[in-house]
Amino acid sequence: PILIAAEWRQKNAPRGMHALLLVLQGSLVGAACAQDLFLQFVFWGLSAVPFYFLIGIWGAEEREETAFRHIISASVGNAMIFAALL
Repeated sequence: PILIAAEWRQKNAPRGMHALLLVLQGSLVGAACAQDLFLQFVFWGLSAVPFYFLIGIWGAEEREETAFRHIISASVGNAMIFAALL
């Protein structure tokens, strides 16, 4: 709610940003509430997608490069988590 209130007057596609925030919130709640490690891994990996678009579209300077770095670091982290699960 604090983030939505801070960006209330967003001019650049506010519905898209709010939809991505809702998907992000759902995936993080799913990761926190999962009772299976594999399901937690799936929800945690799903949370990287809204982050990529939120950073890439509504980020500050060099947002495309920052979004790309985030997705690379998230992929490496998810690969290490997956290896630990196996």
